[in-house]
Amino acid sequence: MNSKLKYSLALLLFILCFGTLCLHSLKSNSINAINFIFIMLLAWSFYTYAIFTEIKLSLKQIFIGAVAIRVIALFTNPLMEDDYFRYLWNGYQLVEIGQIRSIPPMEFFAADVPENMANILSGINNPHLPSIYSPFTEYIFALGYLLAPGKLIAIKLIYLLIEILAIWGVYKLFNAKQLLLLLWNPLLIFETYANAHPDIIAMCFLLLAWKAYKDKNWLLLGAFLGLGFSSRLFIIIALPLLLVSFRSVIGFIISSSFIYAPFLLFEKSLGSIGRFLNEWEFNSSIFGLIRSLSNYQSAKWVCASLFLVSFIIFWLKFYQKSSASNSLEQEQKTLNFDILFILLFLLSSVFNPWYCIAFIPFIIIKERYLLLFIPLALSLSYIHGLNLPSTEIAAYEVPLSILWLEYFIIYSCFLVTFSKYLPFMKKFIYTKGATSEELPRQLKEAAQKENP
Repeated sequence: MNSKLKYSLALLLFILCFGTLCLHSLKSNSINAINFIFIMLLAWSFYTYAIFTEIKLSLKQIFIGAVAIRVIALFTNPLMEDDYFRYLWNGYQLVEIGQIRSIPPMEFFAADVPENMANILSGINNPHLPSIYSPFTEYIFALGYLLAPGKLIAIKLIYLLIEILAIWGVYKLFNAKQLLLLLWNPLLIFETYANAHPDIIAMCFLLLAWKAYKDKNWLLLGAFLGLGFSSRLFIIIALPLLLVSFRSVIGFIISSSFIYAPFLLFEKSLGSIGRFLNEWEFNSSIFGLIRSLSNYQSAKWVCASLFLVSFIIFWLKFYQKSSASNSLEQEQKTLNFDILFILLFLLSSVFNPWYCIAFIPFIIIKERYLLLFIPLALSLSYIHGLNLPSTEIAAYEVPLSILWLEYFIIYSCFLVTFSKYLPFMKKFIYTKGATSEELPRQLKEAAQKENP
């Protein structure tokens, strides 16, 4: 099959997937989760093919296709998610009221607000809780309100602008296949440009920080990590990278202070962060298992301790390897952000599909392509009580069979990827002593033998 035909077929599958979702969303904001999974498999079918084969597409084809898919997603109303009501309301409340951390939305139920905002207010989940989002994200919501009050597409367009600028800054560091896997990732497109989740912002700043790290531009490294931390709180686990240089620390202080200053000066509360860390649970893995054997607080402390130990070991090994060699290439091999972030979320009480956006680029950078199936597996978590109205399970409760299937896929990907460290796995997966990095090549060669 020639490259033009592959490109046409791939783009057709993505357009069918996101076009179907778009048309459905314009008729109804709800969709059966199982139907959603089957529709998304249209895009994932080509994406899976791209993972295990060499796709010879030009940069022009990759970028044109990525833009086309995003345009369709931009006009798709959020499906199976209602977080976007909070985004729209926060923009209004920050601009018109000035405080979002100390005043929950329910305080405005009896207030005189514009009709379009009243409709948005009525759709907010947990209206008794104030905002939980980080400052940079809140500024984007506010800018979206200033551009088009109550219109989600304004926020989505800001995401698109940030992504374009970030990719323009780093694309030369990727080969064509890596760019394809990044820009055509179905979950990234759906969660960012259909459901409007803001995690793309943190991803972009992490990518720019990685580029600054590779270029040894320590001031920019700190600045981009500061902006990333101001976008998503979990970027805190990447902050030890600042220790490469005092200039990085200076850059971080300047950028994060600029973003956080208004909140520190005018807000009287940290919002719902404490409630989130101490009470919420959804789609958990290791945390859920420990909680089932003890209780929520015990599970929290055990998982926090496990991650803290892993976190310390990770960064100690990072600096040990970096100091052992002056080779930049050797230093790059130690930047395993994908593993650090995945470990964090596997030990967390909440693991939503859109959390994957932050670490997808680093899976691709490290060429651990099997781990790209983690976002696909996490999409199964949409099969919960709220999206299965005919069932008797509780809202946001994922059926146990679905949870087991989801994490079976995730941990299987881990076992195969890191089987070179697990001798007992080799005889089940590889032939003639092949390593985990060679699996995609083996599968490609097998496919070529079947289709010469």
